[in-house]
Amino acid sequence: MAILLLTPYLPVSDELSIGEWRLIPFTAMGGSGIVPEPLAKPVERLIAAYGRDDGMGAVVHLNGRQVGAEFEMGDFTRLRAALLAGTVGGNPEMASTQDGGLGAWSLTTAENALLVGHPIGDGSGYALQIGVLVRVLSGRGALEDEPLPPIEPPLELPTPLVSFFDGELAQAIYTALGTGDDRARRLERALEWYRVVLSNAEAVSVDVRVGAVRSALEALLGAGDETKKVVRAFGRLVRRPDSTDQTYEDVFWANGPVQLTRDEWWLTRLSMLRNAIMHGDEVPNDLWEHEGHHQLNLVHDKLIAVLRAFIAEGAKTTSCAVARRPKRRAQAGSGRKGP
Repeated sequence: MAILLLTPYLPVSDELSIGEWRLIPFTAMGGSGIVPEPLAKPVERLIAAYGRDDGMGAVVHLNGRQVGAEFEMGDFTRLRAALLAGTVGGNPEMASTQDGGLGAWSLTTAENALLVGHPIGDGSGYALQIGVLVRVLSGRGALEDEPLPPIEPPLELPTPLVSFFDGELAQAIYTALGTGDDRARRLERALEWYRVVLSNAEAVSVDVRVGAVRSALEALLGAGDETKKVVRAFGRLVRRPDSTDQTYEDVFWANGPVQLTRDEWWLTRLSMLRNAIMHGDEVPNDLWEHEGHHQLNLVHDKLIAVLRAFIAEGAKTTSCAVARRPKRRAQAGSGRKGP
């Protein structure tokens, strides 16, 4: 059976390509010519079931082929990871949005990067599989002259006022994952942890996110699980020309004073927080704050920064475009009326 691929909550207003995939916004499907005539009606009805008034959502298909063409599951998985990277990679720094402003209404999360596949039937209905531990298959339908029941989005889904999808980062991630080497495997594992950390779901507690951050960094950096090695590998990777070292006294893994960059000091304190949480120890309140910012905001910014640095290192050039936070521009097509 043919499959319709959609990323229903991606805030994009223009067509874009990632590897061999092409994304067509829902709003541009009318003249796209990518749907075979026999599938036109069921595809139209499925898109309408996902349709929203905020302009989000796109159909995904292989370049040069129509909707319903066969695809490799491995390429689907790579695209899923690339969409996550491009979505959160376009966010403003959360440390700069704590006081509100437009940036606070520009954030997207893992929910916006959802990639799904629907078997294309006769258009009379659809089925949704929900759950992990308890899997429920829910079938829904409608008469031919009635629209299909709407598909509810995740409760925590952000609908940004403006947004930016970082296509360069998404393309770089997709390419890197296609090499099949050790770095690709570590990158894939790390991005699954990113999906946990950068989800907007209330079911994922802040404590769990802190543990997931450390796991993501261990996977990405490949330096083992010893805090000293993880901190030093992180510091080397994200080090900038203007980075400086200074002496810190309270460094648990050094058993005394040691010179660190600001990034290494941040990860040292985050590791202290993670260890206290994971070992069931009492957590000092001051560990939740770092340099005037909540750790949750810094986690978002640091994960994106190290991801860019990892890709740039793989490209063997410090001038790689994805190593720099892109200039942000508003995406048209968002129907949100403002804060």
